[in-house]
Amino acid sequence: MSPASPAVRVALLVGALLVLWRMFRTKKEAKHSITYVKTEARVAAILAETQRRMGGSLAYTPPGWVAPGIVNIGLFCVKSVLLSLFAKYEKQPVPTPDGADISIDWADDDVSRALAPEAPILIVLHTVTGSGPESWHFVREVPQYGWRACVFNRRGCGSSLKTPNFNLMGNPDDTRLMVDAVVQRYPRASFIGMAGISAGSGQIITYLGQEGKKTPVGAGVSLCPAYKLKDAFTLLTQRDPIVDKIVCKSMQQNFLYKGGNRELLEKADPTTFRAAAEATTMQGFFEAAAPFAGASSWEDYVGEHDPMNYEAGIAVPTLLLNAEDDPVCVKENIAWEKCGDNPVYALLVTEGGSHIAYCDGLFGQRQWMTKITMEFLESARAQAEGKLDARGEATPLLP
Repeated sequence: MSPASPAVRVALLVGALLVLWRMFRTKKEAKHSITYVKTEARVAAILAETQRRMGGSLAYTPPGWVAPGIVNIGLFCVKSVLLSLFAKYEKQPVPTPDGADISIDWADDDVSRALAPEAPILIVLHTVTGSGPESWHFVREVPQYGWRACVFNRRGCGSSLKTPNFNLMGNPDDTRLMVDAVVQRYPRASFIGMAGISAGSGQIITYLGQEGKKTPVGAGVSLCPAYKLKDAFTLLTQRDPIVDKIVCKSMQQNFLYKGGNRELLEKADPTTFRAAAEATTMQGFFEAAAPFAGASSWEDYVGEHDPMNYEAGIAVPTLLLNAEDDPVCVKENIAWEKCGDNPVYALLVTEGGSHIAYCDGLFGQRQWMTKITMEFLESARAQAEGKLDARGEATPLLP
């Protein structure tokens, strides 16, 4: 076969570049639905303002090449690891009555250091094995909104355990201690928002639900919640056994084998340690590790720590975000009716986004999840300051 002429080669190259350009530039038109309660006018006002700030749409529409869930979450994982290397935090230890190691990581970039004492604060509750550095993918974009950001490091996350106990959904007493520490450090902050990511999405529901009107937090965002904790991850085992095994192994490595954790936990409760170490699924590890959170059984743990036990007590505007293609917190678990029971809830379900990925921008370099969080919280702050008209009514949209 004779070699192609220069003109043909140029034409092929131009054609390939056009295809790549179209792939990167084309945005997939994504479906979404928003569910909220008719009688809660302030939530309607906040959502309307959020939509305005988002350019008129609450839909997640990434470039076409990022849209497939496996690409989205794969890119997100790579970004998270790389960005964690550049995280800038100041660590604030928070004492606990039993001597556990918990702390607050405060964003310590140039923009954050220049913020006034009155700047609003975003509290971030990390993933099941996360920490401040591993949350930098989310936190790094917060200061540009004029907010000060911090991450609550749970027991066993970011450092080794000092006491033989940990709670995969977060210890409620620890959360309260850290919120108090935030208020004491910045008593003049104009507003406090809270966002929970993955496992942190349950922690925020538990905290806000237990505290009710007592909390200093003015609004919350629960990102990719699993809802019914009792069997939340059984569908993950059936549909994505490889992902399930990877997550299970990461939890075992983080809580059982990091630093001196094994010696500490095995000495305190060898039976529970062995069961947790032998777990092969995410659901299995949750159930086996329950005694390390002080529960006598999995049923006892669910009765005490399932976030859905406390959702009715939430008194501040709260956005819940889920993706239909989430492989971990699957769409079948979404508690549509529960979200309609409390008038402060707004539930946004996007077609894509995978599990806490939501890569955005031409090269997927940004995170849409941060944007929707900050625009919702900015809108909630405006409403709290009397800058929004909250006399209208919201119309519930059901799937």
